[in-house]
Amino acid sequence: MVDLDLDPRIGLQQNSDSGCFSVEHDTSRCSKECEDILEWYKRLVDQECTLDSRLMGFREGFHRVPDTSVFFCSRSGRAALSRRLFQFILVIFAAMTGHNLLNLVKRMTNGELQTYRHYNFSVIECRNHTLDPELLPHISRFGMLRDGKDRRFASVKKEVQSEMYARNGSMLVSYQQAVDTNGFYFVTAASDPALDPVRFMVFGSNDLVSWKHIGSSSWHFNIFDFSFTLHNGHYDTSTDRSRVHIFDMRTPQPEAFLLVAICVIKTLGLCLAALFGMLNKEIIGKYALVCAFAINTFLNLACAYLDQQNRVMLLMTTLFCAAHMIIWTAERRLIESYGILFGLGAAYGLATGGPSQSVDMEQIFIGLILIIVIYANRYRIISGSRRLVHNDRSRYDKEWKSLLDDAEESKHLSELAGLVSKIELTCPSGTVRHTSVSSMEGGQESYMPVKSLDQLYVQAVCMDHILRAKSQSWASASEGYFPSSETSPSEGKSKSYISWRECASSGNEQTQIKWARLKSVSRAIEKIGRCYGGEVSFLLDICRQAIIFDNTSSLIKCLAAIHSDSDTTILRVKNRLDMFYDASSSAGYRDVLVNLTVRTDETLDLGVAGLVCEVQLRLKRFDELSSDEGHKRYVIWRNMRAQ
Repeated sequence: MVDLDLDPRIGLQQNSDSGCFSVEHDTSRCSKECEDILEWYKRLVDQECTLDSRLMGFREGFHRVPDTSVFFCSRSGRAALSRRLFQFILVIFAAMTGHNLLNLVKRMTNGELQTYRHYNFSVIECRNHTLDPELLPHISRFGMLRDGKDRRFASVKKEVQSEMYARNGSMLVSYQQAVDTNGFYFVTAASDPALDPVRFMVFGSNDLVSWKHIGSSSWHFNIFDFSFTLHNGHYDTSTDRSRVHIFDMRTPQPEAFLLVAICVIKTLGLCLAALFGMLNKEIIGKYALVCAFAINTFLNLACAYLDQQNRVMLLMTTLFCAAHMIIWTAERRLIESYGILFGLGAAYGLATGGPSQSVDMEQIFIGLILIIVIYANRYRIISGSRRLVHNDRSRYDKEWKSLLDDAEESKHLSELAGLVSKIELTCPSGTVRHTSVSSMEGGQESYMPVKSLDQLYVQAVCMDHILRAKSQSWASASEGYFPSSETSPSEGKSKSYISWRECASSGNEQTQIKWARLKSVSRAIEKIGRCYGGEVSFLLDICRQAIIFDNTSSLIKCLAAIHSDSDTTILRVKNRLDMFYDASSSAGYRDVLVNLTVRTDETLDLGVAGLVCEVQLRLKRFDELSSDEGHKRYVIWRNMRAQ
C-alpha cells in the first residue's frame, strides 16, 4: 500500500528513507478541481504497485517493440536483456567461453605432456656457425624431464632404464617404455666451446620411423590457446664446461591462472546477465556485465605485465574489455558501438593473424555477423513501417503542397517562422524538463528535476484544469476551435469542432468539448523507456491540450497570445509547419507544438509551477485527415521504430 497525501506547495514527494509517499495536505486554497486530484490519489493508493515500480521493468515498455528495434532505444542494453533472443545469444557466448575454460583447465591438469619412447636431440648449428665434420653433437648428456625431474627416475624407488648414443650429429635417448615429458636438458661436453650447439631441435617417436617436433632452441608460448610455437632461433649456450641447460616447456603458471580467472569471470558475467534478464532484473544484469568486463580489464592488464611475448595481443584484449565496459555503462548507441568494436577487432585479427583458437576471435566474428543481421532486419522493419503509413503521409503531403500553393497561406507560414524565431530568442537556455520545488531557503525556491512518475502524474492532474482554462483564453483571443465531443474521428467521417466563443455563450463548455486527456500510463512508460533513458522529467507531453484553427493567421494570433501571457513561460517551440521540417519523423503530420510552464498563485500553491505542459496548435485541414484508424497505424509505425 502507498501512503499518499496532497501537499499544496510541492505536490507529491517521495520519502527517501521509507520509499513511501507521505506529505501533509491542506486543501483550503484548492478549488473544486481538488476532487479530481483526490480521486487520482485514491487510484494510486488502490493500485498494487506504484508507477515507478512499473517503470523499472522493461516488459511493459518494450513488449510491442520488435527484437531488432530494441537495440536502437535509449536504454538499448537493458532493453535487449529483457528479450529472450538476446538472453539466448548471451548463453551461447557463455557456453563458448565455458568450453574454452574447460580446455584450458584440462591442459593445465595434463601439464602439456608429450608421451614417447625415443627422443632425439639434433644439432643444426654450432657456435662457430658450422657442424662438426665428425657429425658429433658435442654434448655429454641429453635427457627428458617431467615437472623438472629427470625421466630416468619414474619414482624414488624405480629407475626407468634408458640408452643414449650419438649418431649423425644427434643424441638419441631410448627409454625402456614410453614416458611422459614436458621439458628436456643437455649438458655441454668437455670439448672446444666453439663446437657447442646453439641451434637444435628435439623430436619424439615411438617407432624410430615417424618423428614429431616437440622442442627447439627457441619457442613462443601462445597464452590464448596454451600452445607452443617452435622456432629454430639461436640459444645462448654457456661456454662453461659440463654446464646443465634446462628447458621447461610447462605452461607459465601465473599467466595460466590469470587466463582461467578471466574465462571464469566472463562466463559468470554472461550467465548472470541472461539469468537476471529472465527474472526481469535487467538493471542487475547490466551491472553484472559491467563488473565482469571491469575485472577482466585489470586481469588482462596484469597478464600483459607478466607475459612479454604476448604483451601486444594482451594489451589489445585489455582495450577490448575496457570498450565492452564503457559501452554497457554508457548504454548509448549500443549496436553502432559494437559494430565499430567488432569491425576493428576482426580487422586486427585478420591483419595480424590473431590466435586461430582464441574464443574471443570466434565471438568477434560471430558478433559481427549478428550485427549485420540486425542492421538488415532493422532496414526491413523501417521499410515496412514506411509502407504502413504511406497512404496517410501521402494525404498529409498533398494537403501540405496545397497549403504552400496558396499565396496567402504561404505568406503566413513565413510570418509564423519569423515569430517562432523571435520566441526562441526569449526561451530559457538549457534542457527542457519537469521540475518541482525541492526546498525553500531564504525565501528563494530551489527546483530539482522530477524523478518520480507517480509525482509527475499527480502534478499533471493538478495542472490539467489550469491548462484547460488557459487554452480557453488563448482560443478566445485567436478564434480557435476545440474538438467536439459529439463525434468520433472515424475514417471516412468528418470531424466537428466548436469555437470557444460559441461554447462559452451556451454555458455547456465542459460537456461540449472533447478535452485532451492525460497521456496514458502505458504510453508514458513506453516513451520514457524507449526515448528518454528512464528520465521521467523529459516526458513533456503528459499534460496537453489542442487548439484548432481555420488558417495559419489565426494560429499565429494564438501563438502570439501565448507568448504575451504574463503567467506563461514558453520553453520550446517545435514548428512542424516550417518549410524545412522533415515530416518523415511524424509520418507526414504537421502542427506547432509549444512547451510551456504556467506560474500563478494556484500553480505555486499546488506545487506545479515547474510542470511543463504541451499545447498543440493545429490547422483544421490537417486535423480533419487524422482518424482513429490512422492513429492505430501510427502506433504500429511508432512501435516498429521503437519510439
